[in-house]
Amino acid sequence: NIKEKVENISKYKDEHLLDLNEKRSAIKEYNEKLDDILTKIKEYKIQINRLDNENPSVFKKAEKIKEILQRKISLLKNLQQDKINQQKTYESIKDKQHREEMLEVQYQEKYLNIEDEVNKNYNLSPEKLKLYKNISGSQKEANQRIDILRDDVLKMGQINFEAENRYNSQLQRYDSLYEKYNGIGEAKKSLEIMISEIDQIATERFRETFNQVKTNFNEIFRKMFSGGEGRLIIECEEDILNSGIDIIARPPGKKRQNIELLSSGEKALTAIALLLALWKANPSPFCFFDEIDTSLDDVNAEKLTHILKGEDLNLPQLILITHQKTTMEAADTLYGITMEESGISKLVSVKFEK
Repeated sequence: NIKEKVENISKYKDEHLLDLNEKRSAIKEYNEKLDDILTKIKEYKIQINRLDNENPSVFKKAEKIKEILQRKISLLKNLQQDKINQQKTYESIKDKQHREEMLEVQYQEKYLNIEDEVNKNYNLSPEKLKLYKNISGSQKEANQRIDILRDDVLKMGQINFEAENRYNSQLQRYDSLYEKYNGIGEAKKSLEIMISEIDQIATERFRETFNQVKTNFNEIFRKMFSGGEGRLIIECEEDILNSGIDIIARPPGKKRQNIELLSSGEKALTAIALLLALWKANPSPFCFFDEIDTSLDDVNAEKLTHILKGEDLNLPQLILITHQKTTMEAADTLYGITMEESGISKLVSVKFEK
């Protein structure tokens, strides 16, 4: 409000200065006209005297000129009166201007004092103070609100002036972490898409390999047991990568039962059938067996040798460690380890002719 009053006074002052200058110009113009009229009066008087002396008939013209002169004099008096009035108005405006200048200085000092007080007590600039202009409806309400806010400030205790710097530092750190978080989120989405694609490929390949192993297991199982049924079943079709696999073995002449209820020889043959089914699905050029026929009798050991020497499994090179005579008889080459003297091993090899 003080600033608006100062601006109004300055505006009013400028308007009166402009009006005063115009009136000064008018007074100057009137003075010049008055000087011209006085000069002309003197000339007219000289001419009248000369004409009176030269020609009495000019008297009538002189009377007319006299009338004109009287009008000019009357106009001159009016101009002089206007000049006096203008001078009085000028003095009045000048006094008013001086008073307004004094008020402007006083208001300016009050404005600066209020600005310093607001900045000192509330840490607010005049521009920010304008934002709170219409919050309170009256001066009384504003003072009450100031008292309430001052009490709240006192209750808050000592102000931490480093809070803003710490906030800016934490905000900068938050922005940095948030940017990294977004980057990690994008990387996570990419990895999830990649994992999903890998799981899909792995599921397809696992299902394809499982079906192949399942078929091989049943075929080899039937050859080893001369009949019966061997099956592989996935426990959870919805999540086959994390699902278990059940082995169903039914030797000929027996009911389908859990593998734990089979004899040790049947368990061994079932395990060998599963191992050979896996190897057949993904054969390698070299294979090493360590006493896989330990739990087999001569009949079952002979069945195993027939399967190993069959067309499907005879392509890779096989090495078997065994104590079974039946298995040794089926080998193409036999290597024996003996110890004639304590601590000294000796290798003996025998190649069988077909």
